[in-house]
Amino acid sequence: MRSSQLFVPKQQRRLARASFPPERPRRCLIHKSHEGLGFSIRGGSEHGVGIYVSLVEPGSSAEREGLRVGDQIMKVNNMVFDRVTHGEAVKVMCDLYVSVCVSERVFLAVF
Repeated sequence: MRSSQLFVPKQQRRLARASFPPERPRRCLIHKSHEGLGFSIRGGSEHGVGIYVSLVEPGSSAEREGLRVGDQIMKVNNMVFDRVTHGEAVKVMCDLYVSVCVSERVFLAVF
């Protein structure tokens, strides 16, 4: 393949979601402190998407367990999160300890 075949004009550059399979799900056991679980979520079935981590508080149990912004929450305390609303997800995560199974969201920059 010639190097000229790899060139994409500047006006056609964009950010595209990769079609790679998500990485192997991982588990995080998160202890709820007086400040909460240490992370925030976005999404829900009412928006046509899954539940995703939108914020991880520095120094929190969630950060120490390896939770990352962009992770999709697949399961919490053995409840599958494939079709839950945002409100249902919040209610499930009110326990003192939360076992979270997440899968990393993958993006690919196309230049």
